[in-house]
Amino acid sequence: SLTNCDDQINKNKDKNESRDYIKHHINEAWRAIYDFIEFIRSPLLKLSNNPFALLSGPAGIGKSHLLADIALIRINSNKSCILLLGQHFTTDEPPWTQILRNLLRLGCNEKQLLGALNAKAEAQGERLLFIIDAINEGRGKYFWHDHINGFVSTFKKYPWLGLVLSIRDSYKELLTPDETLTNNK
Repeated sequence: SLTNCDDQINKNKDKNESRDYIKHHINEAWRAIYDFIEFIRSPLLKLSNNPFALLSGPAGIGKSHLLADIALIRINSNKSCILLLGQHFTTDEPPWTQILRNLLRLGCNEKQLLGALNAKAEAQGERLLFIIDAINEGRGKYFWHDHINGFVSTFKKYPWLGLVLSIRDSYKELLTPDETLTNNK
């Protein structure tokens, strides 16, 4: 009967190992589900589906350096990127007028420019970043409030383009209408 006792111990041991094996895989499945839910809720996925980022922070925190580094890395990797500086917006004219005429010196309209950039990005298979650093600088504090929603909306028609704007915290409420921030536009 010692053999019967050994058989029973082995059966119980097998059951416990089987339960532990099942528990382990259930826990792994729950971890994978949790990770997936976190990814779905993440800012990264939101940026993938709605490629507009407003980077804000106090003066001197490194927003401009970060954006310049991103642009430099992209350019050095043969990836397209446009970086404009808010200090170069020197009139109270709408942003597209200043970008096309004064900053880029182009003889086209914004639809033509964005359409060409979108086609280039699609051909490269990677989103092109259009970055405007420090929209509160230059004359920006006088015109962005009235134009920012339309400006962002223009980019939404071009799936291969991403728009990044940076702003000093102290100007955020002044330059971005309440509905832009509350509706997570």
